[in-house]
Amino acid sequence: MKKMWIAGVIFGFVQSSHAVVLDWQGMYRIEGVQIDNNDFTTNRKDSSYILHHLYLKPKIEASDGLKIYSRLDLFNSGFYPNSQMGQFFGHGPNPTGAASNNERDSNVLSQTQKDDSVNVTELYLTLKSETGYGMLIAGRKMFHFGLGITHNNGSGSFDHYFDSKDMLAYKMSVGNFTFTPIFAKINEQKLHVGDDINDYIMDLSYYNKDTEIKFGILYESRVTGGWGNDAPTNPASGSVWGGNGTNSKIDHWNGQRLSLYYERKFSEGRIGIEIGNNSGDTGISTGTEMITLTGYGFALEGDYKPGNSRWSYSAKAGIASGDDPKTPGKYEGFIFDRNYNVGFLLMNHVMGSYDVFRTALGRSSTSSNGADSNASAFADEESISNVMYFAPEINYHWKPNLDVSLTFVTGTLNVQPDALKNVDTSIGYELDLSLNYKPSEKMTWINGLGVVFPGGAFSDAGTYPTEYAIGLTSKAAISF
Repeated sequence: MKKMWIAGVIFGFVQSSHAVVLDWQGMYRIEGVQIDNNDFTTNRKDSSYILHHLYLKPKIEASDGLKIYSRLDLFNSGFYPNSQMGQFFGHGPNPTGAASNNERDSNVLSQTQKDDSVNVTELYLTLKSETGYGMLIAGRKMFHFGLGITHNNGSGSFDHYFDSKDMLAYKMSVGNFTFTPIFAKINEQKLHVGDDINDYIMDLSYYNKDTEIKFGILYESRVTGGWGNDAPTNPASGSVWGGNGTNSKIDHWNGQRLSLYYERKFSEGRIGIEIGNNSGDTGISTGTEMITLTGYGFALEGDYKPGNSRWSYSAKAGIASGDDPKTPGKYEGFIFDRNYNVGFLLMNHVMGSYDVFRTALGRSSTSSNGADSNASAFADEESISNVMYFAPEINYHWKPNLDVSLTFVTGTLNVQPDALKNVDTSIGYELDLSLNYKPSEKMTWINGLGVVFPGGAFSDAGTYPTEYAIGLTSKAAISF
């Protein structure tokens, strides 16, 4: 009660102050998912859950040119920390299912739900120079680039993840060009020892409002000091580093990424391209050689809406290199950001009975909720990697606030995911049907149906069955 009183006094002071302006934005979303047979097996296990989540973004205009931004996330899942996954419906007082003593720690006896926490995911300031050509940025800020295949700030209505950095940056603008050098502290280890993890970033971007052209170049270098390198060694043979059972950390991490982006809007459409390339050293040894980074990714997007037609068309296509289990000394994989999706099920939800896309580096091999390795135990943790994909979409503008769309997703693997077998490279295909209802500018309600007919890649050369899977979703988002 005392804390609430203090918070009320502070809030009232901020609201009444003539020198400070407080502005709020935010979004609430709720979504339900039902998937039958994520594993593509004959016994057809299902995955079913409901999520909801709220974030608030207060902004304080402290003085001319000085603004302070923050973000508060409410209802967050402990199974998916450092994300905006949201809390699952049914968060009881005993989430682990451990032995209980009484009503207060027993799910079956409880008359209430478990309290949920508030997480602070952003806090930074911006200070504009008196000339108006430069701006200082300091603090923890969401980070985004291009189409979002490498860095994604999670600004989409139903994005479950985000990238953020503790940064010091100075944004300089000249005409249509913006240049931003960034220093980001990824991890501060011991204060008296130089074993931190730092990012050194250069961001050059261009935007012309008249021609609707955007392009950008992003160069990143991540370096560890001392023994700050905590990359997983993954000693299992054929693991994500291509391990041979003797991997060990012997040196610093020194990795680089170069990303290029281009986008242009036309009167009847849009085209966007992003390319990413990884290079550098992991600081991990196989026992005979150091493991290096060599992955690449490419994404192409296009939209077309002819004149006053009710029909519109779009497509996503791209390629992400895959890690070859036969090359222990190289990690060739390029993993897209988990927010970047081309369909409802494939390359979004974990599907199948083994790691077809070689994405174990981007997610756990067992689910956070119950340490279960079955695909049906995961939420949407899958990413695009080791695949060349194509996903065209047709959309019909049925009514002023109602659209119907049909999406087709298919692809083929780039490298064999199993070092000991000759695996078919086809991932099969997916058909998605969705109904998008938008009663107002700030509210969206989507109902979707997805069906996957898995290809031979998921059978692992006949080891696993490849029965079809079907999924349903209903989700709504309200922004303010």
